[in-house]
Amino acid sequence: MDETRMRRYLEDHLAGADTAIAIASRLARGNPGSAIARAMGPMEGSMRAERAIVAEALERLSPERVAEQAERLAHHALRGESWDKAVTYLRRAGLRAMGRGANREAVSHLEQALGTLRRLPMTRETSELTIDIHFDLRNAFRPLGDLARMGDHLHEAEGLARALGDQHRLARTATFMVIQCLDTGDYNEAVRCGQEALSIARTLGDRSIEVIATSFLGQTHVARSEFSDAASFLEQNVALEGDLRYERFGAPIIQSALSGAWLADVLSQIGRFDQAIGHAEAAVRIAEAADHPFTLYVGLFDLGLAHLRRGDLPRATRALERGLDLCRTWQIALGTPVVAATLGAAYALAGRADEALPLVAGAVAGTFFDAVAVVTFGGILAANALLATLVCWWWPGLNASGWKLWLTASLANPLVLAGAAWSAVQYECFTGEKTGWNCMFDDLGPFAAGMGLLPPLLSVATRWLVRRGPI
Repeated sequence: MDETRMRRYLEDHLAGADTAIAIASRLARGNPGSAIARAMGPMEGSMRAERAIVAEALERLSPERVAEQAERLAHHALRGESWDKAVTYLRRAGLRAMGRGANREAVSHLEQALGTLRRLPMTRETSELTIDIHFDLRNAFRPLGDLARMGDHLHEAEGLARALGDQHRLARTATFMVIQCLDTGDYNEAVRCGQEALSIARTLGDRSIEVIATSFLGQTHVARSEFSDAASFLEQNVALEGDLRYERFGAPIIQSALSGAWLADVLSQIGRFDQAIGHAEAAVRIAEAADHPFTLYVGLFDLGLAHLRRGDLPRATRALERGLDLCRTWQIALGTPVVAATLGAAYALAGRADEALPLVAGAVAGTFFDAVAVVTFGGILAANALLATLVCWWWPGLNASGWKLWLTASLANPLVLAGAAWSAVQYECFTGEKTGWNCMFDDLGPFAAGMGLLPPLLSVATRWLVRRGPI
């Protein structure tokens, strides 16, 4: 029997057995004391053993195709309660999904791997694997722009790495914290984390960590407008040769292309457009050769930006339109609003204001809001309005004076109290001690408190109009 027929036979056999077990389970639940119910335990145990054996047999039949079959193998290993194999296959399935840009699918596989890993005894080996899967999840959330989840996984990884005294993984945590700090506007902390990671990497002789730390330090200096320092870091990775030019080094993006794209950004800002465009085009070629959408989006964005700064609007528009299509196709939430806003600027400069305005408005809306958030916030407002009404009905009574009614309703509103408390805790944003993207979210505190004041205010106004009668 050839390999294909053998694989089909094994899976058909298991599918038939699954159906039989499902029917028997249904009958056993209807007749708890029956012979079928008594037989279910041994039957299910036998099926678990068969699943584990089949998963191993499928792996042996075509070891060169394990990566392609990882999802199917994970399914059999989970059903067979072969937890260590299931973790391995689920992680491979997640990494494979991430490699082709299917980041939500990757998150699903990797979170399942992390949950399955908790079923295994906590040894140093499983702790190390737990850290690595936290890193994988951080990388999967990056294109989705989920900073909070990225931070959660980094902090979990850091705690485990410190407990193990694992310098390699501590250095990797420090490299990823550079981007986390950049995203929140804490540039000084980003530099500190990057230098720490680079120092550990050079001490340990870990090339992969050194490459990532070099990229991220380069980007930090770009953000601080220290272009000379940025170029010196980024040029080191642009010079990578051979297979290393296509390596991600444990990050979600190809590092030589990323450094090339950022170097293009630096050079275009100081007017060296030919060199900038050359580096951006090289980054695009690397991403296309590797068929890696996330890397390609970065290359196209910086290529379009370089043309835009030069004033070459047709070329800028072509690159940015392709980049926006890519972001929408692959659901790259991190890049969609940025590319859309830049393309909107190109359209506006080209006299295409009717096309520019919807893009820019959509980019702003996509950054701050989504449909789920709007519906959720609306539901919260309605619930708080109802609660405020019930409180006022009880005391001071709906016939009380308007100011007393409104004040009571406002103080009874959890949204107002939560917004006020959040504003008090995050006082640094209002005193100017803290700046950056973090404050964008911290400013939602007074916004929420203000919105919470509206329902009782509208209720009081409505009551006043009703009492006043027709004009």
